[in-house]
Amino acid sequence: MYPRDFFDTYWRTDLRDEVFVAMPFHDEFAQVWEMAVRPAIEDDSGTGLRARRVDASILAGSIITDILDGIAHSRLILADISVASEGRWKGQRNGNVMYEVGLAHAVRQSTEILLIRSDDEAVNFDIAQINVHRYPLHDLDRTRVQLSQLVVDVLRQIHQEKSLKVQRAVDILDADTIRYLADYAVHGPFAGPDPKTMGETLVAISNRAALARLQQLGIIRANIGIVKGQTAFVLTAFGAAVATCIGIKGAAQPGAPVDAPQAARP
Repeated sequence: MYPRDFFDTYWRTDLRDEVFVAMPFHDEFAQVWEMAVRPAIEDDSGTGLRARRVDASILAGSIITDILDGIAHSRLILADISVASEGRWKGQRNGNVMYEVGLAHAVRQSTEILLIRSDDEAVNFDIAQINVHRYPLHDLDRTRVQLSQLVVDVLRQIHQEKSLKVQRAVDILDADTIRYLADYAVHGPFAGPDPKTMGETLVAISNRAALARLQQLGIIRANIGIVKGQTAFVLTAFGAAVATCIGIKGAAQPGAPVDAPQAARP
């Protein structure tokens, strides 16, 4: 699948508890994966994240989709751009890994991408200004400790930046959007009657406007088909953080249906 088609069609704001790992599948990198990268993420970091690695040696069919899905929906992308000493990419940085790095830089925040390498060779011009962390290839115990701390530090930085974004979103919420979240973010799909009075109609119009603003801010997204005959909405992970920030207790989990009141019907 062409990357632009995937990101336009399938990308969602909700992220999985994974670290997408882009690294060569040649034998020389097998121990780095098994003895350092995977245990650093899954066993040592204390984050509860799973390391996910896709064999990028076959850039076709579902493999491409798996790569795009991992780049779009993992909490963190870790890429080993080390120069290969064997195989097809001997003396070079693996082209498939660099392709994945390029995709990640195009669609994710810079703080969500962690680059590592084991060599001292010059780095490609396109990423020369990006911090690339060097690890000791011949001391994988130390590499494991180093990578675990890097993952923790990067996730902390991501959390700090997202906290600022949540606060900025809260700062621009108006009374109607706050009321809408407070009234509906804790319930399941709405199945009530259409508005019949002028007062109910005015409330419905206000709800429509609030829905539109919340969608524009990325706090909720439409999910067609949850409730027959009407459009339901789900809180995004960002939306759940906003709801918590403004003190809404019992807000639905990300992806769980948010009420679609009369005003939200098609």
